[in-house]
Amino acid sequence: MKMSLESKKELIKKVKARYLKSNKKEKKEILNELGINTDLHRKYLITRLSAKTDLSYINPINRKRKEIYDTNVIYYLKKIWEIFDYPCGQRLEPMIKEYIDILEKFKEIIFPEDIKEKLLKIKSATIDRRLRRSKDQKKKRYFLLLNQELF
Repeated sequence: MKMSLESKKELIKKVKARYLKSNKKEKKEILNELGINTDLHRKYLITRLSAKTDLSYINPINRKRKEIYDTNVIYYLKKIWEIFDYPCGQRLEPMIKEYIDILEKFKEIIFPEDIKEKLLKIKSATIDRRLRRSKDQKKKRYFLLLNQELF
């Protein structure tokens, strides 16, 4: 019968105090017993039961980064990208900073204040990354039209 991950961790926590106090022969028996009960490798158990391993530590790698540019910002970014005839991110970044007020002045696009601030801060690499899917779709359409005209 398989143990859940939480129950394995709980068992290792309970056995750790006894493991640290025992001699080499008793440690061997504890490792054999834990290995059979938990189906974990011996070396892994040794590292988890060592004195320098903190069992309460949670690995921060699995945490997701907070999204700064949400779908609303990307929507306005795509509109600006279309207005300026689909430039790359390196060309679009200075254009956004220069022409965002002009676009509002001529009522081409009206930006909410928070989105305007985010668009002024966005970098070229982020623009390219967030518009990648739209660029790929545009390329597919272009090549489909090209193939229809040729054949």
